[in-house]
Amino acid sequence: GAFRTFIMHRAGDAAFLAGIVVAYSSYGTLDLQQLFGGAAATRALVSLWPGGFEVHASTLVTVLCFVGAMSKSAQVPLHMWLPDSLYAPTPVHALLHAGIINAGGFLLARLAPLYASSPSTLHLVFAVGLLTTLLGSSMMLVQTDIKKTLGYSTIGQMGFMIMECGLGAFGLAIFHLIAHGLFKATIFLNCGYVIHAARQEPRLPPKEDHVDASEFSSLTWLTGFFATLVLPLIILLAAHGILDIPLRNSQGTVIFLFLGWATSSQAILTLYRLRAVASWKVAVSMLLTLFLVMLTYLLAAESFTHFLYPRPGEVAHYFQAGALPIRTFDLLVAAFALAIILGWILIYARSHGKTVRTAEWVNALQVWVYLFLLNRLYLDALSFRLGRLFTSTLSRINRNKFLPYVVALLAVLAAASVAGLPGISPTQTALFLVVGLLLPLFPLHGLYIAALTRLAPRQAAVLAALMPSAGLYFLGRFWSEIPPDLMHAAGVLALFGALYGSLRALAQSSVPRLLAYAGLAFYSVLWRSLAADQTPAGENLIVYPAAVALLTAGLLLTWDCIRARYGNVTLDRTHGLARPMPRFATIMALLIMTAVGLPPFGLFAGQISLLLQPAGISWGLAAILFTWFLASWYLFRMMQRLLFGPHRNDVHTDDLRGSEFAMFALLLLILAGLGAVPWLAWNQAEAHRNFLEVLWRN
Repeated sequence: GAFRTFIMHRAGDAAFLAGIVVAYSSYGTLDLQQLFGGAAATRALVSLWPGGFEVHASTLVTVLCFVGAMSKSAQVPLHMWLPDSLYAPTPVHALLHAGIINAGGFLLARLAPLYASSPSTLHLVFAVGLLTTLLGSSMMLVQTDIKKTLGYSTIGQMGFMIMECGLGAFGLAIFHLIAHGLFKATIFLNCGYVIHAARQEPRLPPKEDHVDASEFSSLTWLTGFFATLVLPLIILLAAHGILDIPLRNSQGTVIFLFLGWATSSQAILTLYRLRAVASWKVAVSMLLTLFLVMLTYLLAAESFTHFLYPRPGEVAHYFQAGALPIRTFDLLVAAFALAIILGWILIYARSHGKTVRTAEWVNALQVWVYLFLLNRLYLDALSFRLGRLFTSTLSRINRNKFLPYVVALLAVLAAASVAGLPGISPTQTALFLVVGLLLPLFPLHGLYIAALTRLAPRQAAVLAALMPSAGLYFLGRFWSEIPPDLMHAAGVLALFGALYGSLRALAQSSVPRLLAYAGLAFYSVLWRSLAADQTPAGENLIVYPAAVALLTAGLLLTWDCIRARYGNVTLDRTHGLARPMPRFATIMALLIMTAVGLPPFGLFAGQISLLLQPAGISWGLAAILFTWFLASWYLFRMMQRLLFGPHRNDVHTDDLRGSEFAMFALLLLILAGLGAVPWLAWNQAEAHRNFLEVLWRN
């Protein structure tokens, strides 16, 4: 569950990073106010690939950012991580469902002016939110586990919040975000108490002798019918006279209608399942519940809306941007009203012992829908099969001895077709080969792979730091002698290297080989960036390779600690080290989190510096994001296999000694210092610019 959660978040993060890069390349800034102004003033076009289909920059940026929001807020089909995380303790889920699950709605509301410039993206947001609301709530109804019921309820609530954003009601989404976080965190804490109490009582719950009547009275049924269909609209129109939110003249009204329908239906169905007898009490409780919820929601929504968006006409602009085509809007309202009417007819008939005759295909469809929802839309089974297919394919690729030569030949032919290589002198070729061997470039990576896999771990760690440093020195020293055509060819080779190294690393069970191919992928990203930017100097060139070299060396040294204690074992034979070796587990987890590109460490800063280049959307950007995503995959899997799982009792565990722990702590401090280099350099340059501006004015 933790692994799937991490990978799905990484997929959304890759799209979010791509959106940041597109925004920077299209508008030249990441300052939000300037970004909003640029998106509103210009309709910049970007191509999805060189010479390919063009779309508006604001549309592409908002769609990519929305994919990131989908992964965080568990929108279909990126919702599968949330049910898998339900094995965690309930206090963890109280924090999760009041915290990170709301990140998607917060992101969309924070970028509201940018989304208002792209109505097509808002329509997509509304469609995904509506689909998630219906599927999440429906999957909730078929669960028999209390935590799964609450988990799928969160998916439905998050879909409702995203749907609000799609209709332009960003202020309402923020209120919904906070309200849901408060009540769902409280419910999960109470859920944990109930589960704990149930485990303390091994006997079944005692049966009550008194059984309530199972049918609704006419008053209860008519009250529910009226409250579900009519009362939300009456409350909305009556409250419109005292509210300043422009809902009556916009399609945002559907939000309140949908909320009223869902809330009243849930309350009434709960009473129905409890078989309440006192019909007038049931009717009054239903009406009071709906009235209080709707009134509180309207008044709080007004306060949130005017607090977040105080400028005149801003909220109306957002509602107008998210307005659906009138036929689509009418069709949605009619469909929901018809579904609710049919549902109430079915409830009334069944509660009074009447049989509703349906065709055989309707009964078969009902069973299929139930199984479809019970099996979580069959997406888990599909992902499991695709994962096994992917793993078996990687294993066959890794065992194939001829495939590396075929890929190398294709890479060389592709590089030769891009650049005019016949005019390159032998001296330049020799220099390029030396640099490609030291700073590994596909297909010249053999020396680097052999050094990291065939030598002892400590020797390999030293060479992992020295070889790329020497290659980078020669590259900077003789940069002017390397023709641009040769660097263009290196950029093509780097694309093959990033793909080849990442895929080979996924298939490895040996830690040195995994780290060696990971290094090839990381340095291929550097080569691609150098070929695109043509800039041989600056802190951007130093931070990234230094972080990769130190991380590779550090992970090799951690593996040397394991090898010294247990011998040359593989990842599938060593596991469960987190509990008996807490120091080692802490260092390993921090190094892996550093390697997968998390702040404030150097690799994160270096990757951001490489991403925010003038090249914009290109194959190099795709290579960087693809390598970053797959590196997160196999490095996190390596940590998972080493630290977690059942502990082996047949081996003696010996945690890191004080000197070893101090060495790794120093390494982490250096990596954190590297992460601060680009920001310090930027702040220094900013200070210089401000000083020159003041001097010029004076």
